[in-house]
Amino acid sequence: MSPSYQPPVFVLSCERAGSTLFRFILDTHPDLCCPGELYMGLLVHHLHLSLSRTLGLFAGEAEDAFGPATQKEVRRIVSTFMEEYTRSRGKKIWCEKTPPNLVHIREIEWAFPDARYICLHRNSWDVIRSGMALNREKILAWIGPYLQRYPGNDVAAFMASWVDKTRTILQFEGKHPGVSSILYENLVADPVRTLNPVFQYLGLKWDPAMLDKVFSTQHDLGGGDFKILNTSKIEQNHISLGTKVDPKLEAQVPAELLQQRNLLHQVLGYPL
Repeated sequence: MSPSYQPPVFVLSCERAGSTLFRFILDTHPDLCCPGELYMGLLVHHLHLSLSRTLGLFAGEAEDAFGPATQKEVRRIVSTFMEEYTRSRGKKIWCEKTPPNLVHIREIEWAFPDARYICLHRNSWDVIRSGMALNREKILAWIGPYLQRYPGNDVAAFMASWVDKTRTILQFEGKHPGVSSILYENLVADPVRTLNPVFQYLGLKWDPAMLDKVFSTQHDLGGGDFKILNTSKIEQNHISLGTKVDPKLEAQVPAELLQQRNLLHQVLGYPL
């Protein structure tokens, strides 16, 4: 790990919650490097598996253990190429925002115990509405496992995905009360007020004038919402569309699942 090492930043969100827009905003900051989706959680998971069964065993750690020797090597490997990439961009801190990182959040915490986290939430119906606009291949990649629980019912599968991931993020926030947490709706409606505490949490100077450079700054590509490439400003016309849900869609969500969603909406301050 280099002497100039800075703790990384991870954005935690479900799919279609606005993380690509948020990535572009973060990447516009002169000190913060936020590349395309790297699936860092999956990488850390596989490195942990391989190294714990080789180097870890040699160091006397139990198979698949979260031991210090394995942790040190996982951290070294990831930090080496991420720090080099960050320096190549002329920046100091790297940030990763892949939504599926939630699956491996325990291993991310283990590998980077000093990491900072920003939790991004969005109204469940807006997430579902955005997801239903995707092509079938992308829909299945996202909610395929949930369709096994609700065969033939995409709406229920989307909702179950949102419930599981939102609950995971909120539980994470409960265990780490100092992390930054924002709503997509607030980010879009009032970006200056919403972003001020985010950059304060990261210890970075924040100039609202950076918002004027978000879509003129060149950002590295890779995963995320491709429609942002045709976007020239932060748009407010997608805020709270979830409150105008077609009753026929809501009727497709089982009562128990809808109740779980309602409880999470209450925690987040969204309408039921």
